[in-house]
Amino acid sequence: GIGLSITTAAVMVGHVSGGHLNPAVTLGCIFANRISVIQGLFYIPAQMVGGIVGSAIAYGLTPKAARDESALGAVGLGAGVTPAQGFGLELMFTMVLVFFVLSITDKNKKVETYAVPLSIGVCIVVCHLFLVPMTGCGINPARAFAPAVVIKGKWDNQWCYWVGPIVGALLAAILYTFVFFHEEETKTVYEEPASTPMKEL
Repeated sequence: GIGLSITTAAVMVGHVSGGHLNPAVTLGCIFANRISVIQGLFYIPAQMVGGIVGSAIAYGLTPKAARDESALGAVGLGAGVTPAQGFGLELMFTMVLVFFVLSITDKNKKVETYAVPLSIGVCIVVCHLFLVPMTGCGINPARAFAPAVVIKGKWDNQWCYWVGPIVGALLAAILYTFVFFHEEETKTVYEEPASTPMKEL
């Protein structure tokens, strides 16, 4: 569900804003020089406000009994998971996500247009399969922050879902830009030297 939801949202607004739905991804794109700092300063607040509005709508449309039984998307560390482990997990999987986004959207990589949002959705599904039991799978500061604003008492270890993704995004941007980035080779066309007329004997 989550992967197809991300894919759908990215397709809907990808041609308008590049499909930026995650402050960590936006931050990684800034440091990888994919977007300008000015764009990022507009995107990130919009993502935070959008997350809060979306969480409020989901909360308002959910029956009270269901609200009490579920966290409605609020993140939290799993049983036995320490804050340090939660931070490390959020860092590592956000780094995987941001690195993947930088790779799949690389202009030097020949990928069909439809495959970009779909593959990002698949990557997010993989992250969720590992992280949901451990941290609830934040890998997105807006996704962690918004439910905590709407649902009272859900601020425990919130720093893990901010610091981890931010550091992970920066590491991904540095690694991809300076280590793994593939610069397009420029092809040189061989031209035969112009023939010179033979001297008359």
